[in-house]
Amino acid sequence: MTSTFAPNTPVDADPNDDLTFVRCPTLTHSSMNGQTKGPSSILCDVPRYIQTAKSGRVFYAPAEKTYLKLNNKDKITLNRLRIEVVNSDELLVQDLQRQTTVMLHIKECGCS
Repeated sequence: MTSTFAPNTPVDADPNDDLTFVRCPTLTHSSMNGQTKGPSSILCDVPRYIQTAKSGRVFYAPAEKTYLKLNNKDKITLNRLRIEVVNSDELLVQDLQRQTTVMLHIKECGCS
């Protein structure tokens, strides 16, 4: 599944907040935010800046996939997911330029 979105108004990047996270509040999983010390719907972290990228499109793919249990008791029909890019305080990142694409790999757990 792929989700693409663009910010309404690009603003200058905040160099003091280089941590960004992908959050999906529409799924049934639960994760923990170490910064806020509270429950979250964060899926994974992503780098905000990549040292080797001087300009243009930046591509990042983690070395390994991250899987979280959704803890659903019944089957889930996915026809709409809300994907958000947030900072460590879980505020929406407002300085993304152009387009951001997030790809999710969802699979059956196969566990009891």
